Amino acid sequence: MKTVSENRKPVEVDMKEIGSRLRAMRKHMELTQNQAAALAGTTAKHISEAERGVCGVSIQVLAALTGLYDVSADYILFGKVEQDQSPWITHAYNRLSPVKKRFFQEQTEFMLEKLNTMDDAETDHPSQAE
Repeated sequence: MKTVSENRKPVEVDMKEIGSRLRAMRKHMELTQNQAAALAGTTAKHISEAERGVCGVSIQVLAALTGLYDVSADYILFGKVEQDQSPWITHAYNRLSPVKKRFFQEQTEFMLEKLNTMDDAETDHPSQAE
């Protein structure tokens, strides 16, 4: 008979993916590394290294970042979006490979940047060219 620990697969943590998500969230919040560090109780160097996947963050910094970026630790660590946010997109996103998740994230950031530069009048009344 197998014990519980024998049945469980070790959880894989991809530091580069975590770093990519951290950077994207910081950019989305329009924060510098210095600002994010001050708000998370760490240093800009630590934020930089974490965003590059060179190092991890402590539980305290992880908790601070979840509050700062208003995301779950599951999202930071594994890219998993909480189910109650949008079930269909969550399901589709969680089924993507890490490469496709990164592409999705990059494209979403691009769209958000474009939307943030448009004023509401432009989004309410699309151009005739569409």
